[in-house]
Amino acid sequence: MSSTEVIVGRSYYWGILITMLFHGCSIAMFLTYASTMLADTRRGRLQYIYVVYGLVLIIVTTLAILTNVIIGQWAFVDDPSASGPAQFILTHTNDWLGIMDIATTIILDFMVNVLTLYRCFIIWGSRWSIVIGPGLILLATEIMAITYGVEQYDAGGSRFGAATKNIGISWFTLSIGFNNIVTVLVCTRLVMAKFRIGRIAPHLSRTYTGVIAFVIESAAPMSISGIIYLVTYGLEVPVVYAFSQIWGTLSSMTPHLIILRVSMGRAWSVHTAAELTSGNSLRSGISANLSTMRRGNGDVIELTGRSREQIASELGDSIKGPSMGDV
Repeated sequence: MSSTEVIVGRSYYWGILITMLFHGCSIAMFLTYASTMLADTRRGRLQYIYVVYGLVLIIVTTLAILTNVIIGQWAFVDDPSASGPAQFILTHTNDWLGIMDIATTIILDFMVNVLTLYRCFIIWGSRWSIVIGPGLILLATEIMAITYGVEQYDAGGSRFGAATKNIGISWFTLSIGFNNIVTVLVCTRLVMAKFRIGRIAPHLSRTYTGVIAFVIESAAPMSISGIIYLVTYGLEVPVVYAFSQIWGTLSSMTPHLIILRVSMGRAWSVHTAAELTSGNSLRSGISANLSTMRRGNGDVIELTGRSREQIASELGDSIKGPSMGDV
């Protein structure tokens, strides 16, 4: 076996292990936000859409990983030939498992891109003009994805045939380009909001425009891993088999991170986009909050028009300042 084939086998093997780790994290996040959302009946119909979306994403991702696991079993355990696992992987991707692998990849790509586009739409205050361009790119991406799947099947499962590779590069470029455009749009919006609300309500700025919000809402891990995969695929680097699996699993994990923040009340919503970008609504909310204080037992005491002595006399030693969590 050549050194290249050894690297191919190892990259496929380690790719499976890493994706199973990421997928375990995704399942844990799904169980967390699903239980939270289903327990709160006040959230409305959108909570059920998120839960169903997450469940379908878990199922499709599981199928994608299982195909790679079974192909890995055939290559590393069941293949009796002396050609080695790498040669088996390179030449046995046109059977039904190979078809399922590319099919699940296309479905995952579509589901993830749709959610990231929807989140961009929400963060930009439901402005259609912002998402029209990325939406057209998304449409072209999915058309190219289906074309790639058909071409790879016709080419006997080869990823690196001349026609298949050209279409594949076009698909990955469109998909990753779409992700990066959405990432830039989301980050731009968050930066604008950060400077606007940071002077008025720093605690809200940290929640909705902090580092974690930037990383998760912008789907940055998916964009970065996608760029790495595109480079390795275009150059036909042997480790491409690891990065293809890592990119796919990171992409499927991104929606779970976003929905988890939604369930915790830390993600942008339609109301958040409208209120946090309005200086007047923020000031009025904070002013209203500062017009009251609480007793130790939680009773609200009006502050407006009352002297400090009157307030101190009524509250005694149980004075408690306004809770920033109430803002």
